[in-house]
Amino acid sequence: MRAARTTLRPLLLLSSLVSTSAFALRSRPVATAAFSSASRPNSRRPALVAMSTTGELLETCNEACDALSEMVVAIYALVSDKSGTTTKQDKSVFTLADGLVQALLKRMLAPHVGAIVGEEDESELNVDAPPFRAGELVAPEDLTRLVEGTRDKLDALSRRLEPGGASHLVAFIDPIDGTREFATKKGEQCTICIGFARGDTGEAHAGLVYRPLTAPPTFALGCAAEGVARSSLDLGLGGATAAPPRTHTPPSAASARGLMCSNGNLSPFTQALAVELGSGLVRAGGAGNKVLLLLEGKGQSYIQDRGVSRWDTCAAQAVLEAHGGCLAKLAAFAASPEAESSLATYRYVPSETNADFEPGLASLTAYNAKEPPEAAADGGAPPRATAVEQLKPYANTCGLFALAPSEMGDLAEYRRAIAAATAQHPPAYD
Repeated sequence: MRAARTTLRPLLLLSSLVSTSAFALRSRPVATAAFSSASRPNSRRPALVAMSTTGELLETCNEACDALSEMVVAIYALVSDKSGTTTKQDKSVFTLADGLVQALLKRMLAPHVGAIVGEEDESELNVDAPPFRAGELVAPEDLTRLVEGTRDKLDALSRRLEPGGASHLVAFIDPIDGTREFATKKGEQCTICIGFARGDTGEAHAGLVYRPLTAPPTFALGCAAEGVARSSLDLGLGGATAAPPRTHTPPSAASARGLMCSNGNLSPFTQALAVELGSGLVRAGGAGNKVLLLLEGKGQSYIQDRGVSRWDTCAAQAVLEAHGGCLAKLAAFAASPEAESSLATYRYVPSETNADFEPGLASLTAYNAKEPPEAAADGGAPPRATAVEQLKPYANTCGLFALAPSEMGDLAEYRRAIAAATAQHPPAYD
């Protein structure tokens, strides 16, 4: 499968990990075909696990994240919030952890799934032999044995699975969701997101969201179609292993609601929406982390018109739906007059064009545009995307609407509040 177009991304320079030469790591979304040529030992193989259920695949991914967490913690200890950064097109940051986690997960999953879409540029990653690197970010020698040990553990997990057992699924991977939080020592907000979409429909089918930097690590996984919902979260159910019922428990007061939002600047729409809902703002990083916070009852809704990507939401959507909540396009929910028809979701398919493009809806920003957009001559709002060729293929350009399970009975109230906020400040959908 051909990789998507290369774009420049910001690079976090870990002074203790990299050479002094300046380097801007190219990163592009990658769609990798299954059954790669990566060598796998054939002798003395353990008994293979036939993936008759997606739950087995999710549990294997959870074990993989358990193994990855030690490496992530070690890299995190080397990161200083004083580290220098270079700015790439989308103004994000990149760490050694992003590159190594994605490369190791891709190595594990490639023989089993139909395709892999990852946030980082695969051409710049090496976990086959030392020195292990992501671009010019090089793992120091004292991490070599740890990376090798982690790789060997994931290779062993891969050999437990039947090759091609999940060939009907496409994996969407965000190796470190919340990299900016990782770089600024807010690691408890970072997650590893592994989502699986149906190759025939593009529907989010199953997912794992894993916090590697909490003590101990915390996670939630799920597949609604197979009745799988498990977590280590405090759900008020003693670390619930089953999905809570889809019932609505009204809040005691409007102020009991919390609207999840970014650590950064808030759009005028988000601010107006919080007022309309009577919700307090709950600031947190990472889409995956916000969904876990919804399940933990630390917020009731996650609604935004700012940019996220398919690898941010595939796992998050599958997990939230499996536990009784929802994640859908904000634009579809805002436009639909009927509750039952409003929860349209993104299509998770390997593609070189944006599968959910709506002409004139999304503002072109550094985050979602293939080429840096020209600034408005008058300093006003950025231009709107009028052609699909202007957008990155995996940018979520219709906004995001997510509810905790307890809020599913209040769709009408959320629709009213969104309509009122839109009348004041139309969403940017950037």
